[in-house]
Amino acid sequence: MQNSGLSVALAIKHFTAAAALPGAIFSIWHNLSGAFLAGHWAKEPVHDTDKSEMPRISGHIN
Repeated sequence: MQNSGLSVALAIKHFTAAAALPGAIFSIWHNLSGAFLAGHWAKEPVHDTDKSEMPRISGHIN
């Protein structure tokens, strides 16, 4: 399930509380891993991919 909060709510409503445990764990995991990756990627330099400044390859037709 893509929405871990929804999975917890549905599991509690239709099953036991133990069925909600995987959704609760992955909710915490998504928050922590997302924050870590955002911080990590924010430190990397942005590469300029503007093709107008790329060197021309001889024999290359646009």
